[in-house]
Amino acid sequence: MKRLLKGADILAWEKDAFTCIRNGYLGIDGDRIDYVGAEPPRGAYDEEKDMTRKLLLPGLINGHTHTGMSLLRGMGSDLPLDKWLFDTIFPVEDRLTDEDLRIGMELSMLEISRTCTCPPATRPGRSWTRA
Repeated sequence: MKRLLKGADILAWEKDAFTCIRNGYLGIDGDRIDYVGAEPPRGAYDEEKDMTRKLLLPGLINGHTHTGMSLLRGMGSDLPLDKWLFDTIFPVEDRLTDEDLRIGMELSMLEISRTCTCPPATRPGRSWTRA
């Protein structure tokens, strides 16, 4: 199916910088973007959607994440960094099992999907290197 999103402001990457295309057009053919521009594309689309007063932008990427640690969220959050890490997080983290880390990662993936953040390149940490 070919879909055309029209009338949106589009944050696009062009010539090594972001630029905003006002009242632009974004064409989608199946799972691929086939057109981005300020003028209507040539050719027909199966569906057109008015995106006036909407902003289209690239997916957000979380470049630093600890997905398996989502289970520890909120623990000791009122402490200074050194006390939070050494007295709260590290002792609990040492007791986490591979299953705990897997569940934490799955929880994080659900949260990431819900917020439309691009999936991160992540690893569960020590569980991959356990003998």
